Amino acid sequence: MKFVVETLSEKLFCNELNVKQYKELLKCSYGDEPDKYIFCETICDILQDVLNKTTSEIKNLNIVDLALIIIQLKTNSHGNVIKVIVKKDEKDMTLDLNLNNIIQSILTLYSPYKSYLINESNIEMELGIPSLARCLSTTSDVYTLFLKSLTINNQTYKLTTNEEAEEVFNNLPLKAGRLFIKKCKEIFTQCNQTDFLEKYQTKQRLTFVPSIDDVIWYTKLIFSEPLNVLYDNMFYLSHYGHIDIKSLEALSPGEYIYMTKTLEKTLSQKNSSEPTDQGMQDVSGEEFDESGLI
Repeated sequence: MKFVVETLSEKLFCNELNVKQYKELLKCSYGDEPDKYIFCETICDILQDVLNKTTSEIKNLNIVDLALIIIQLKTNSHGNVIKVIVKKDEKDMTLDLNLNNIIQSILTLYSPYKSYLINESNIEMELGIPSLARCLSTTSDVYTLFLKSLTINNQTYKLTTNEEAEEVFNNLPLKAGRLFIKKCKEIFTQCNQTDFLEKYQTKQRLTFVPSIDDVIWYTKLIFSEPLNVLYDNMFYLSHYGHIDIKSLEALSPGEYIYMTKTLEKTLSQKNSSEPTDQGMQDVSGEEFDESGLI
């Protein structure tokens, strides 16, 4: 099944996620500090399949569009609501977080900055959200990540690497360079002050800044099923449901959850008069502890 994902740049047709890809998402975001290069390579492999794009095209996506696509993979395979644990009035509470609201908030916040022009005398600087490729590349100045092009006397120079951007930025007139940095700081401040949980009046804050670290964090937030639960349930579906692993991996995550619940219910009814072990584990309402939020 195909669906449409909305990004800052365009709307894209996307294939449905399967369990094999879902498993890879869980694995590449596993642990307290996932390797960002392994994470990005895994994401590129998955998006090549679901978007029918090349690795180069995926790495040229801006980092906000990448986050939007990952969130919409979740909403179109698992549903748009996740449960998170937050603090309110000094007590833990479970919050049903609607990911569609997060998607719209990110689109609203970053739409003005997918391409923003700054003019100083005869110089026009294009500020824009950096691509995944540029975020993966080292840079001595985070601000130059956002420098996309420079126009001087009607001659435009596209900046596709961090090295090119740094060289151009270092040769800008002082006033133009200061103006560019000032606008970048204004954007960073706005991003850090925009709290997606504000209406819930919780102690935690949920923000998004254009970085690989935040893309990884959001992936961990929305795809929070523990790996051992996935493996256990795949074993039960294979053993009791007589479904081979290859067929299981071809299922959509929604089908996997449905089959898990159905098998759990069937086994429970069959063995209702006998002691049972823990058996199948519920994955549809997994909770994410947001104590690590800002």
